[in-house]
Amino acid sequence: MEAATYLAAIRTDSDRLVRAAVRDLHAPVACCPGWTVRDVVEHLAVVYLDKIAQTRLLREPSPWPPPAPPDPIKWLTDARDDLVDLFARLGPAAPSHTWHAPDQTVGFWLRRMAMETTVHAGDVTAAFGERGTVDMALAVDGIDEVLEVMLAGDWSDAPQPGPDHQVRLLAGGRSWLISLATELVTVDRDPPPPGPAEGVVEATASDVFLWLWRRLPDEAVGRRGDQAAVARLRDWMGVVTD
Repeated sequence: MEAATYLAAIRTDSDRLVRAAVRDLHAPVACCPGWTVRDVVEHLAVVYLDKIAQTRLLREPSPWPPPAPPDPIKWLTDARDDLVDLFARLGPAAPSHTWHAPDQTVGFWLRRMAMETTVHAGDVTAAFGERGTVDMALAVDGIDEVLEVMLAGDWSDAPQPGPDHQVRLLAGGRSWLISLATELVTVDRDPPPPGPAEGVVEATASDVFLWLWRRLPDEAVGRRGDQAAVARLRDWMGVVTD
């Protein structure tokens, strides 16, 4: 996706979050047990400020985090404006420190912050009984990100004991085949037709994205085939998105 699309998503979804948050900063957020709306607002402000610092310093900031000011809404919107202005000025190819070794650019954070913002906007609006949806193109890109950047790879440093499984996700006209082993996860985009031993999860791109982020229950998506495989993926996503 283009940098301008990510920047627009950050602005749109952070505005959506703020419109809901001002109703009651003390409201509990079910998707983040133990957190209130204020906690989510302050968390997102700190996340934005951290990415600004990592881009400017080309390292992780220390000491961290900064103390929260009295007005969390202004803190968030000011941090959002600074982040958007900085990333728009630098462009996606500019260098930045990130936790993902293969991609040390502003472009990594543009994508990551768009996804972070849309997930937390949904958390806050859900606190007031409103279930939003994620734009299809953004949701498909978000599925790519969480699977290929956050789930796939070598897990030998944090093995997840259990049987090997394969799960296919179907959403937005796309398909992903996820192979889960104790110390290794691979993800293949748009692979050949499914085999009989796979679990299958199918729904809209928005619902699959939010299900992977454990913001929707199993009942919100279609599940068929090997249900043990689907459950194994669901458990693994709890580790990835914690």
